[in-house]
Amino acid sequence: MFGNIIIDTVLTIILALGVILLIWTFVEPHILTVRREVLPPVDGNGGNGGNECAAGTGVPRGSARIFFFSDLHAEFCFISPARLIAVIEKEHKARPLDAVVFGGDIINNPLKHEKGKDYLSKVAEALKRLGIPFYGVTGNHDVMIPASELEGYDIRWLHGDCTILESKDGSIPFALAGVRDSGRECRVWYDVPALPEGQAVSRKILIAHNPDVVLHMKDTDTCDYIISGHIHRGQIRTPFGIEFTVLRKDDLPRQKVITGTHIINGKCLHISDGIGCVRLPMRFLCLPQVSVLDIPL
Repeated sequence: MFGNIIIDTVLTIILALGVILLIWTFVEPHILTVRREVLPPVDGNGGNGGNECAAGTGVPRGSARIFFFSDLHAEFCFISPARLIAVIEKEHKARPLDAVVFGGDIINNPLKHEKGKDYLSKVAEALKRLGIPFYGVTGNHDVMIPASELEGYDIRWLHGDCTILESKDGSIPFALAGVRDSGRECRVWYDVPALPEGQAVSRKILIAHNPDVVLHMKDTDTCDYIISGHIHRGQIRTPFGIEFTVLRKDDLPRQKVITGTHIINGKCLHISDGIGCVRLPMRFLCLPQVSVLDIPL
């Protein structure tokens, strides 16, 4: 009888823990985190190597400051536009942002993209008020959105395009380039856009939804930094990384590259965890995340 009581108690504890964990998976998508990083200098032409820092910041003088968010999946995003805008305003007030960049995956169902368009439009309106340019690329979930519909978004899509910006800190020119995502079926890795003819820049930053792009770049593809999303840090973490070995076909997660900043093939790659949820409105051990990146020029 005493043994049965112990077994019942253990089973009750296990059940209670299971219920608590299940509830937490629905709570976690509502908790936004901000990842602030000074990216390491990389070999390149013209950069200052990050040797001198602006007073009191620990940030290399003349850095580009980029606010990056990705993987909206608007149907299952519980971070409101107002909350995201409030974070942008706070970061911009602390140190002026050179650009806000969206890394793709507007929605889970591309036929319902209007919800994502409404979200991004509210962000774009706030950025106009703040005087911050807004750029983006599409993700694998966005391939079915007609190009004519994307043109109606109040955002500049960097699809095979390269634009030149000047850092607010030091007025140093740098390039922001982007490639669209071809989707999972018949995957294509597009060439990195070239700089405008005759244009000299300190650094070239590539925006690509899928970070695996770093493994498929041609010798002629030039960039110093790559900023991506797509992986969600797994979204629902499991023992032994089943979410990567069984459920996903991406290459970098199988090499245990799933989040944060890494040097791969001479490029500095940053992967953000995204703010929305794909397929299920749940996250576990992977809080929604935006990135504020200081990139040495």
